[in-house]
Amino acid sequence: MLVGTLLSAVGRGLTLPFLFIYLTEVRGLSDTRAGLVIGWYGAVTLALSPLGGTLIDRFGARRVVLPCLLIEAVGTGSLALVDSTASAFAVATVIAIGGSSIWAGVTTVGGACGWWRGRSPATP
Repeated sequence: MLVGTLLSAVGRGLTLPFLFIYLTEVRGLSDTRAGLVIGWYGAVTLALSPLGGTLIDRFGARRVVLPCLLIEAVGTGSLALVDSTASAFAVATVIAIGGSSIWAGVTTVGGACGWWRGRSPATP
């Protein structure tokens, strides 16, 4: 699961900064619409993050993060299918739904792995 998270982080790190350029130059959206799509992505992620934390507390990090990674991957792959503002909003929504719970879950899984080998997590 940590490898999947690594790939997700690299993928997000490579796609999100260039999403504006991709939507405007490749997919033909106006600057304003591309900005609204990216803002919508941030708003949906922010709104759903507390729900993701609740689901992680209730069902466990692994059971929440793995489907979220898959949802985010499907959304990111669907960027290639964007041909209108509506489809850009839909794809951004899917990516945001998938990405909203990943970081909280990964932190939980990483903490449970005990990588510090007996040390307190607060000590370097």
